[in-house]
Amino acid sequence: MDKRYIKAAVSAFIMMFAAAFVTSCLSYFVLPITTELGYERSAFTIYYTLLGLVTMVCMPFAGKLAGKIGVRKIVIIGGVWSAIGFFMLSRSTSLTSFYLSGVFLGFFGQICTNLMAIIVVNTWFIEKKGSIMGIVGAASGACGIIAGFVMPSMIASIGWRNSYLVLGAGIFLCTVPVALFLLKDSPQSIGMMPYGYVEKRTDSTSPMEVDGIPYKAAVKSLPFFLLFISFLLLAYVAGVLQHLPAYFVEKGLTGVQAGSVMSIFMLAMIFAKILMGIMNDKLGFKATTTLVVGSFILSCIIMPFLSGYGALAGIMVLMSLGFGSLSVLAPLIAGIVFGQKEFAGIWGILGMSAALGTAIGAPIWGSIYDSTGSYDTGFFIAAALLALVLVLILSSIKAGKKLSVA
Repeated sequence: MDKRYIKAAVSAFIMMFAAAFVTSCLSYFVLPITTELGYERSAFTIYYTLLGLVTMVCMPFAGKLAGKIGVRKIVIIGGVWSAIGFFMLSRSTSLTSFYLSGVFLGFFGQICTNLMAIIVVNTWFIEKKGSIMGIVGAASGACGIIAGFVMPSMIASIGWRNSYLVLGAGIFLCTVPVALFLLKDSPQSIGMMPYGYVEKRTDSTSPMEVDGIPYKAAVKSLPFFLLFISFLLLAYVAGVLQHLPAYFVEKGLTGVQAGSVMSIFMLAMIFAKILMGIMNDKLGFKATTTLVVGSFILSCIIMPFLSGYGALAGIMVLMSLGFGSLSVLAPLIAGIVFGQKEFAGIWGILGMSAALGTAIGAPIWGSIYDSTGSYDTGFFIAAALLALVLVLILSSIKAGKKLSVA
């Protein structure tokens, strides 16, 4: 494999690593901040809802913009912007200031990391895309492992304000230097084609292009609607991630043990994401989807009945496949249904569903706790919703076969 493909994969990996600063790392701030400042969890996590809503609104524009001005410029601008957003969080003194900081960070926090990493993989790879996507997606799990060991003790030792600053410096270093010195906008921009591209031209004078459903046709299609709802529900269920450390403490674990369980979960998710990519390449997307979503349903049903460090760590290993599906399986399915020709713009819209689901998920899970004193009811609801997700995804794949490729 040419080193330029390797550089593209490495760039995507580093950016996806930084994506966890805006997802899993922020979960460790819920308990210390609400305890110190006296906020209800549902009220405090609205800042994360606002972050997700702004991300949702910006994603379609970012996806289209990536095709016009290139990925590199978005990553550079977004890295600087996001670092400022973390600085704002570190200086927040009221719910209003947290909300404003969440809005600010939402503009680029997940766009310059998660979204651009997914676009890079789909732009640069056709062959082995599943495996590459799995490895890249595993980066967020790697970051989560480090966070599980580092974040609780770091917040305890230097405070949550300074810990926000550390995350801001981290997201800057994982984006701006990468875009400046490692990343290229696309293989076509340097006279190449995606890895595994098979030329289908009959006229040697015609330009080389990859196949895919046109953007305007894709976003108006039934498969698009079904996938949008599916990914939204998946993201809603995954919104419990912001509450898991606190949930484990309520199950009887210490703060350090809760962080350790999260680290085990993130370690498992590294292998889960790689496994998903390999399964997609070897078994096909239907079998992979059924196994992944099925494991998520089972883990949600079992979770409320468990307690103790070993049992909770074990169920989180099983749950890792489901949580990892948003960053690996979802874009792979979208690529299979709609092709690569205008993937950036299409995923920019589909990505809104994950952002919206996350935005509504965190506070709804918080509300379930505030109203019932437990998260257990939420897990039973999640299992039912995931069963619906499986049906919708399989239906979208079937309907996608009827779309006309340009």
